[in-house]
Amino acid sequence: MIDDVLALGVHVMLETDARLAPLFQRSWPAIEIIARGDDLPTGIAAQSSVRRLPMLFRRGPGDFPTRRSYLVADPERVAGYRAIFRRTGAGGRTGVGAGADKSAGPDKSIGLSWRSGNPRTGSGKSTALAAWDGLLGLVGTRFFSLQYDDGGEVDPRLQSNPGPDVKADIDGLAAQITALDHVVSISGVTAHLAGALGVPGHVLLPSAPLWFWFAEGSDCPWYPSLSVVRRALGEDWIPVVRRAGQAVRTQLIP
Repeated sequence: MIDDVLALGVHVMLETDARLAPLFQRSWPAIEIIARGDDLPTGIAAQSSVRRLPMLFRRGPGDFPTRRSYLVADPERVAGYRAIFRRTGAGGRTGVGAGADKSAGPDKSIGLSWRSGNPRTGSGKSTALAAWDGLLGLVGTRFFSLQYDDGGEVDPRLQSNPGPDVKADIDGLAAQITALDHVVSISGVTAHLAGALGVPGHVLLPSAPLWFWFAEGSDCPWYPSLSVVRRALGEDWIPVVRRAGQAVRTQLIP
């Protein structure tokens, strides 16, 4: 909705977490980015939280523009991570255990995020990595962790994150996501970045998600590149991940 504000013909300043400043400045070169904690300019005529902008610009389904993406990752870092993803596990196959899908086609690089460290909302949307067997069983894919905190969970079919610290380096995480063929994530920062970057992906939602994911449907108007896989009330995560795996296979394999 920053573009909607810019269309009003006003000078826009955006105060944000310093970790987001490079990504936002690249994506909106016409606005002034202020890292949170820095001194604010004087003479500001009006101020608003970004959370209030939907009240002005997204009051109904018809207010959502046809815009697949609006964030822009660092192209040099994207190229670097894409080369890493192609080298890692090249020629190999993940998901080679019993019952693995043997018709998944050419290698695809898929990023995963399965747990949240958010102290307020994390417990309701986090999963155990063990529940992801229905997705990790796909042959012809290379899976990469996008977790900033994996909780000590490991799986031999899942490659560790190639970045030094994706929690501190969100611009680097955006480059990783852009370099991947697909992302499957719980409803955390990875999902929001993938949708904002226009990267194809699936989002696993709890039975009572936050308002911006809406209450039903398999898509989300904020993020046209993402598909939503919803957890039913009382359902555990294993069948949810299995449905996501089937959807990923259908989408990625001709």
